[in-house]
Amino acid sequence: MPQVVLMKKHPIKPAAVVAVVLAVLVVVGIIGGVLYMAWSNQAQERYNTAVHAADLQLQQLQYDQAIGTYQDYLGTKPSKDRMYRVQIDLAQAYQQKGDYTNAITWFQKAEPNGTSLDLVVKPGIAESAQMAGQKDLSIKYYRESIDLTKKSNSPSEALTVSEYDAGITSQGGQP
Repeated sequence: MPQVVLMKKHPIKPAAVVAVVLAVLVVVGIIGGVLYMAWSNQAQERYNTAVHAADLQLQQLQYDQAIGTYQDYLGTKPSKDRMYRVQIDLAQAYQQKGDYTNAITWFQKAEPNGTSLDLVVKPGIAESAQMAGQKDLSIKYYRESIDLTKKSNSPSEALTVSEYDAGITSQGGQP
């Protein structure tokens, strides 16, 4: 007949439970960190690849292909920072193509950013609107560009402001 061994019950100490739970959380945290780093590196790689490809297409005057590359990248749901940057690149591609209406649209999508990128967005809208014959919109954004440039304390502030003033006066507006 097999021998049955009865084990004595040992109470589990709360400190031991806490130690095991903490050890498990540390291991899970490390694994999560490694996975996040891998995901982050892949996201950066996708961004670099898309932007590099589109830049090459623009250099070869392949505007529609570059626009498609930027739009495909935006379809991957990038981070907000990358999204804003690619929206600006897309707007500039439309500008280079001569499609100022779409350039304005894409600059405006990046506009609510509220960062230093606004120093690119607002003048981009102003220039595109001027080329599209949208005088009021152009003057509005040239004025906003002047205000933003003055607040930025940029070393080239005086030259930039005078360029924006020229954009306003060339359309019959008062700086």
